[in-house]
Amino acid sequence: MQELISNILPGLAGMPNLHPMVVHFPIALLSSFLLLEFLSIFLKSESLKTGATWMLYLGTLGTVVAVLAGFRAAGAVGHDEAVHAIMETHEHLGLTVLLISIVLSLWRILTAGRLKGTLRLIYLALAVIMVITMSFGADYGGLMVYTHGVGIKGMESSEGAAHGQSAEEVNKTPQEIEKAEHDSTPHKH
Repeated sequence: MQELISNILPGLAGMPNLHPMVVHFPIALLSSFLLLEFLSIFLKSESLKTGATWMLYLGTLGTVVAVLAGFRAAGAVGHDEAVHAIMETHEHLGLTVLLISIVLSLWRILTAGRLKGTLRLIYLALAVIMVITMSFGADYGGLMVYTHGVGIKGMESSEGAAHGQSAEEVNKTPQEIEKAEHDSTPHKH
């Protein structure tokens, strides 16, 4: 079975864990929940409120899966002390998002979504806090992967990298590229 998956989905077969694959669902769903929730209030739309409710419930379920996959991933990928501190923060932020999404989901179920006045403001404030917290958690996840290479097999830089560019050329900043292009272009002063 694993060989079949490797042939059909070689990228998936090469992943050390499923956390990167499942984590994007709650990010999209909970962000959509917040957007639809505000739109349903401003447009006084029950259908948007229903959509927001489903985004919240599915996002909460997705967060459960992402957190469980994250715990499993934390033990499956090698990392140093610096990354461990980032990973701990990432985990705490993910657990906070999970807790808030469960509270919001239960609150929605128990009140049938009929909140007024101060309770509605508290509910919306929690939803905003949840999405902001989720954004910081995603940033820490990106920091681990894209800055520290956690969960990624390293590629050695060599000549011919990036379609004929040297490793030095590939690693240039946009400003360095622009300056090099400017310096190599004939011009009159």
